[in-house]
Amino acid sequence: MLVLGGMGGLLAARLMLPIMAAASGGQIDLPLTVQSWLLGTVLMLIIGIVVGLPPALRAMRLNIVDALAGH
Repeated sequence: MLVLGGMGGLLAARLMLPIMAAASGGQIDLPLTVQSWLLGTVLMLIIGIVVGLPPALRAMRLNIVDALAGH
């Protein structure tokens, strides 16, 4: 889900940046380069791992009977 939201944000930025540049008379002219896409993708992966790792580790330690009982 994080990657879908992140890619959606990058795509929205790709669409909005030319509109913002035209509306501001060229004062807001931010390029969305390949490096920007790579940085966004790497950050999505890092954030996903940092957020998902603690619950995954906790789930690994749970006995299946305790997990099904809600403990």
